Amino acid sequence: MTALNLLSLLLPFAMMIGLGILLPLLAVVMLRRFGVGLAVVLGTAVVDLLLPNLPVMRVGITVYLPDLVLSGVALVALLRAFSGASGRLRSTSLLVFVLIVGLNLVQGLMQFKGTAGAAARPTFYALASAAYVWSFAMDRQHLATLFKALAWGALAMAAVVLLRWAAVLLDVRELLPADGSFQPQGHSVWRVVASAESLLMAEVALSFGFFAAIAPRLVGMRLAALVLLLVTVALQHRSVWLAATAGMLISLWHIDRSEKRVSRWMLPMLALSAALVALMLANPERPSSLALPRGDVASDISASARDAIALRGTAADRLSSWRQLVAQWAGSGPRGLALGAPFGTSMERYTSDDIGARKIAYQPHNFYVEVLVSHGVLGLAAFLAMFGVALRAAWRLRGDEERGLAGHWLVVLLVCQLVYYLTYGIDFMQTLVLGAALSVAREIRPNSQSARVARLTRVAQATQAAQAAKPGRR
Repeated sequence: MTALNLLSLLLPFAMMIGLGILLPLLAVVMLRRFGVGLAVVLGTAVVDLLLPNLPVMRVGITVYLPDLVLSGVALVALLRAFSGASGRLRSTSLLVFVLIVGLNLVQGLMQFKGTAGAAARPTFYALASAAYVWSFAMDRQHLATLFKALAWGALAMAAVVLLRWAAVLLDVRELLPADGSFQPQGHSVWRVVASAESLLMAEVALSFGFFAAIAPRLVGMRLAALVLLLVTVALQHRSVWLAATAGMLISLWHIDRSEKRVSRWMLPMLALSAALVALMLANPERPSSLALPRGDVASDISASARDAIALRGTAADRLSSWRQLVAQWAGSGPRGLALGAPFGTSMERYTSDDIGARKIAYQPHNFYVEVLVSHGVLGLAAFLAMFGVALRAAWRLRGDEERGLAGHWLVVLLVCQLVYYLTYGIDFMQTLVLGAALSVAREIRPNSQSARVARLTRVAQATQAAQAAKPGRR
């Protein structure tokens, strides 16, 4: 018994010493090994999905697992930048956006203290993961590594979804999120993960269907696209449906001629997915200790689609919410118009303009509106410019002999994210793709300038040769 007591006393100290040794070693490996950094970021997302809001330590404030990990990722990105390992880093739009975010964070901490830090978490996470990927040159191998990391991350999240659906059927509340599901009260219990995880699964489904050749070892896993699509549909995040539809249309439009075989394979798979969803057998309602009703998946999906088309429920509430927030921003004065409000500023508004409407203060469910209110016109312009640079670089990469298919892939994922931001916020899993495209941009820009100079030189030489070939004047 004495030995056990001694062990219990020493174990926390041993864990702290172990972490003190392992974390620096992990950071050193992440400096050189791109895949390790991606595994850390996406592994954190999966663990946070399984054990949401897991506290790691308390130092005046509660530090959660993503806080610790993404702070380390940001530090590694800075070390790569200042050590010269990243080559020449430049992105004016990213720098401006980071500066505005930093200014609003500093002012918010001075005014609102911990509330500002909590409000800044998602943006900080997203910038940290983007900066880490941005610090690596996106050659063919690194792009394939990114593809594989996103694929394995999405499959792990799909496994969590299946586990939670089993928990719904078996009525095991301990395996479900704290509120049962990610759906308003009175709706489906099948929405067991948030929209960000659902979007990643939809994007990976498209990636397997159209772009699996980027990572040849995963080509045989195309059947996983069917599973991921079915899971995405059944999760009933309508904004993800819209983003995935936009991504599919862009995939069909941009697919390379050599990949027509893949696109022909994808279309019947999508038709099969729709047929399977439509033919799902209704589960009989039965008593449950869950607060939400247990309806059949097919009727839940149909109701979600009808509400979205008719702008009922959350769709109507969000439109009213956006109008109120934009009106608040318009009356915020010169500082608010240009740079937005400091982090921690209340975003209180009402679900509608009707008397007795419910007051809300959560994020606006539109990242463009959120950036406008939080970072002003300059912040929104920098954010859009950042994505514009990324899209342009991915578009140009399509002409590369080795990475052309990856260029198509980056365009599709960036479009999915831009559509998704119409109704949801930014997420650090998504900005891995943004970082990759920005890395391509810093590589393509000097190459494109060199190509222009070479083209002008060839034109000048051809002109001189033509003039020299003409008979001379006398």
